[in-house]
This record gives sequence, C-alpha cells and structure tokens, in this order.
Amino acid sequence: MAVRIGYPPPFNMRWKNRVKRQREQLGMAVSTARARLINKILFSLVVKAGRNTCFECGELIESELDISIEHKQPWENRDTALFWDLENIAFSHRRCNKVRETSKLSFQNHGISRYMAGCRCDSCCDAKSRALKREARRKHPKEPANLGVHKPCAKH
Repeated sequence: MAVRIGYPPPFNMRWKNRVKRQREQLGMAVSTARARLINKILFSLVVKAGRNTCFECGELIESELDISIEHKQPWENRDTALFWDLENIAFSHRRCNKVRETSKLSFQNHGISRYMAGCRCDSCCDAKSRALKREARRKHPKEPANLGVHKPCAKH
C-alpha cells in the first residue's frame, strides 16, 4: 500500500484507533460496556415501575448485577408469539432463572454441562462424579511398575 502524504489515514485505521481509545478509556470492550449500561437502565426502570420482585422466589431484586428477563410461559417448541408478548415477561434473580431453566430440561439433556449450570439432580451429580474420576485418571495414570501406589504431585 502506498503511503499517502497529507491525507487523513484510511477509514479502517481511524476506526481501529477509535476502538482502541474507547477500550482504554472504558477499561473493557465497548460492547461489554454497552451491555452493562443497558442492564443498569433496565434495572433502574424496573425499580421505578415497582416490578423488581423475583417472579420465581418473590424476594426483591436489589442489584442490576442480579436481574434477568424471564418468560413466564416457555416459548421454545411452542408459540413464537410468546417470545414477543410483553405480558409474558417477568424479572427474576439470575440464580432463580438459571435453576428454573435447568429444571425445565428433559432427563436426557442432563449431564456435566447442566451440573455446571446449577442442576443437582442425580443424573447431573453422577456426570460430575464421572468427570472428576476421568480427570484424576488423566492427571495420575497408573504405571505398570507401581500399580495402585499413588505418586504425589509435584505441587505438594
């Protein structure tokens, strides 16, 4: 690319510089900052409307970090109109919404990922236990010479 003397830098270079300055000023990506700002605005409006009671547990939602939007009636595999229906929208604590989501899932969908999302049913706990055992075998493989003898980790 030829150097253009006396002209402003190309648009994409100015854009990159602007994004870099914004990231440095905000201390995070602009998209992350925008999402946090929207959440603050949402929480403020929900409090002003007096709708900051959790749909699931009935307790007050006291922080913008803990609010989540919830559909009262699930829309997936049902009616798409339920997704857009504002009368079907409620607010809940993130933890309450997460528990509700995991409890809605069918048995075959349970496993380690659902355990990590907060589900503690027998299937998810068994999957977590199996994953821990696999990880232990991977970290400490049994050597033929000293089968059954645990070798301490280098960390200890």
